[in-house]
Amino acid sequence: MTAPAALAAGRAPAFALSKTVKTKINNVDIVNRSLDRSEMTIQVEYAYAATDTLGAMGVDVASADDPAASAYFSSPTMQVSKNGRQLIFPVKYSPASGAVPKSGSFGTDKIWIYLTGPGGEKQYISSATMLLMWRPPGGASAPAAPASVAAHPPAQSTVLIEGDIKRNDSYSGSVTVRYNLGVDSGRIHLRIYDSARPDSAAWFESEDVPIKGGSGVNLVSAKVSPRSAGPAIFSADTIEITLLDDKGQTLTTVKSKSNMSWAKPK
Repeated sequence: MTAPAALAAGRAPAFALSKTVKTKINNVDIVNRSLDRSEMTIQVEYAYAATDTLGAMGVDVASADDPAASAYFSSPTMQVSKNGRQLIFPVKYSPASGAVPKSGSFGTDKIWIYLTGPGGEKQYISSATMLLMWRPPGGASAPAAPASVAAHPPAQSTVLIEGDIKRNDSYSGSVTVRYNLGVDSGRIHLRIYDSARPDSAAWFESEDVPIKGGSGVNLVSAKVSPRSAGPAIFSADTIEITLLDDKGQTLTTVKSKSNMSWAKPK
């Protein structure tokens, strides 16, 4: 993120899209929010252009009402994979004491995505209009938590689909999932479907994968059911992974777009 000192000197970020970078951003979404709204996780789906030589991606959060807004947030840059499709960015809101609104909440309206090389210069490649409300960590306007929860706040759960689906044959395949589970135990749930017809998810069979709290990588499989009501050959374009807690409540969800052709097993 842009340093506060630079903003104080009147050099607010120059948000202008690059005319030379060819990498495309397909989707930007908020996939998780902390309970106190001081942190959010932004998922960026992209298509990297082989002609680009900028190896890291990052996000800036901006507000039309406050040119210095980007200085209130911190987020790491992530290395871009030429074969990758999405990256996850944790963003923290930590303004200087004099920058906290009296209401305790701070609104932003734009997310800017950029690429950067070894020199650190940002090349903005896309922006997304998204109205978000933030609060400082432990802000007074956040709902008070019970003492037991305040002493042991729940960790953030995140999930990432790594690469494309690995096909075994025309009717089955598996997805590699990297996750961080913020509760003691849970499970990974996989859905594959055609976005134009969400009920096509019922044409697949997939068993949830049980996981323990913390970070890990798992393979989740799915196959077309021979008893499905779908056609003998059909297309799908969405892979959806959901982290569930041990009570079946959704913790976070991530989606990946991929054109796929499937067939019923013979």
